[in-house]
Amino acid sequence: MSLESIVDKLITISDMPQGKVSLYFTRKDYKSSYTSYKPELSIDLQKEFINIVIECLEELKEKNPVPFNPAGSLDDTIEICNYESVDSLEHIIQSLDEDKLLESPPDDISKFTFYCLVITPEESNPTEKLLFFRRVTKFKKLKKGIIGQLISGDFKKN
Repeated sequence: MSLESIVDKLITISDMPQGKVSLYFTRKDYKSSYTSYKPELSIDLQKEFINIVIECLEELKEKNPVPFNPAGSLDDTIEICNYESVDSLEHIIQSLDEDKLLESPPDDISKFTFYCLVITPEESNPTEKLLFFRRVTKFKKLKKGIIGQLISGDFKKN
């Protein structure tokens, strides 16, 4: 799927995202085991997340795609790889399963390794999901995005 077609799908739902955007915070436990927490999101935050993703993808459309290089990356490129080459992807996706989610966030949220936005663009095809991952090294340092906090199971924008 091309970046342009992904952007088109996101634009289509950007005004009415209700129930189509989920946010997961995930931590890597031991031996490629992952645990995730899913807070509730307001409709306004769902719209904002979609718009952030659209903006980022628009910037990426101008970059040259190159094969993923685990040794390092070049400026002004976008690295691509086949998802089958990511060993832990299946474990990560399993951690997003509703039956396996943490009931509440851990006391120390800095233990989360990354977050994942899962967007289901079409109600007619609920199995099609777009997953956007972002590693977090420190929750206190953000270049651009949303600053928020977990309050009683909801992710609230500050």
